[in-house]
Amino acid sequence: MKHHDTSRHISGPFCIESSAGTAATPVLTKWDRDEMVRHLADQEVQRHPVLAHVMKHKLATSQRPAAPLDQCNVTGNCIVTYRVGSGPKRVGLLCHWARTETIGVMPVRSLLGATLIGMSVGQSAPLILADCSIERVRVLAVTVPSEASRARRTGPHLRLAADDAKTSMECLK
Repeated sequence: MKHHDTSRHISGPFCIESSAGTAATPVLTKWDRDEMVRHLADQEVQRHPVLAHVMKHKLATSQRPAAPLDQCNVTGNCIVTYRVGSGPKRVGLLCHWARTETIGVMPVRSLLGATLIGMSVGQSAPLILADCSIERVRVLAVTVPSEASRARRTGPHLRLAADDAKTSMECLK
C-alpha cells in the first residue's frame, strides 16, 4: 500500500488536534488499516455516505507507526475513555466487527468509532453527531488488554487486570 502525503489533509477545522492545539496525524496499524478497507467494501457502510467519507478520510490522512505503538494510541479492541464536548467521561471497547452500538461497545463502523481510531491520548477531533451537529471528541485514556487479560474474557464483558491499565498522565509524559 502506498504511503499518503498527509500535509494537505490535516489542516483546517476538521483535523485532529494535539493537546497543545496543533494539527496531529492519525496513526493506524496495518491490521486496523486492513479492517477499515474491508469495512469500506461492505454495502452497509456504503449506504452511509458520511460514515464512508470519515473512514476514507482517516485512511487517506493516517500514517503507519514507525515503531510498535504504545498504549496511548486508539486501536481496534482497545478500551477508550473519551469526552464529547463538555459532556461526561465515557468508556467503551472499540471493536471492528460489532454491528451496533451497545452499552460499552463502540463499532469502528460508527461515526464515533471511525473518528476515535488512530487518535492518541490528549488529542481531539470533530465528531458528527446523529442530529448533524458537530462536537469535539477528546481521548482521555486508552487501555490495551494484555494477552493474559484477553484469555480471561467472559461473555461480552472484558475483565482487565489492574496492571493492564495505563493512565492518561503516563501517556502525556
